[in-house]
Amino acid sequence: MLTQREKWSSLVVVPAQPGASGIDAARAIVEVGNQYREKPIRFISAEGLPPGAGARLAWEMRAHVEQGGMVVVCIDSVLSNPVCIEVAMAAERALLCVPLGSTQFSAARQTLELIGKHRFLGSVTLQPKKGRTK
Repeated sequence: MLTQREKWSSLVVVPAQPGASGIDAARAIVEVGNQYREKPIRFISAEGLPPGAGARLAWEMRAHVEQGGMVVVCIDSVLSNPVCIEVAMAAERALLCVPLGSTQFSAARQTLELIGKHRFLGSVTLQPKKGRTK
């Protein structure tokens, strides 16, 4: 459904708040998308992206798309890792991941504002992981 509503070649999956992860959602998008495409969708996990690495990843994303590929990138919350803002801005579209029962509305709103509401295709809700310890 993400590819039917609006065309995109690069998608960033971003958690609505610090401490959350969208990696399961990103992997699911790639897995389902690869069933319907001749050319595989590239998956990149950019969680924990160090300072200075944003520009290189943004370049890799653009180069992959220019060669006719699609890419889905999972990043950290832009509120906790500002390096990820550069990656989010390099993607054509974004998807907001909202953990159920723990998301602060103010964090989600700030994330939308930092990346730009117009970039978002929508949001997905994530079930809290049971038995997860921090």
